[in-house]
Amino acid sequence: MAKDYTKYKISGMDKTFNKSRLVQAIVKDYIAKNTPNWETLQTAFPNSLQGSKDVVAKKDAGVKERDFYMDSPFSLSDDTEIVTCRQWGKDNFPNFLTCRNFRVFHYFPNKYDSGKSEGITSSRTSNLEKSKHQH
Repeated sequence: MAKDYTKYKISGMDKTFNKSRLVQAIVKDYIAKNTPNWETLQTAFPNSLQGSKDVVAKKDAGVKERDFYMDSPFSLSDDTEIVTCRQWGKDNFPNFLTCRNFRVFHYFPNKYDSGKSEGITSSRTSNLEKSKHQH
């Protein structure tokens, strides 16, 4: 199976992200705007969205570095340090995208000129911008 190198862009941010870094950026933005405690964050990003792993975990909970961004923790209002999951694929990523009220764009690097944009395409689906790209 081919690896998916799709990049995503959040409305209002200039940077593009892979799936796991997009999740991390959205969680970081949520924490900055809402200053949640652990329980509030769990409500905002239920573990069921990810599947076998959690969307976020307490850094000191013994989670594995291969599954979470241990080098990039975030602090919550109750001083809990959390890390975000890095295990996102075609089966669980759509669950995350549909859970939040934000606009995400697919960014398609041009396969012929190594990383330049072919453009950002979108079609509105609830609060999410998404599109399909065929090669």
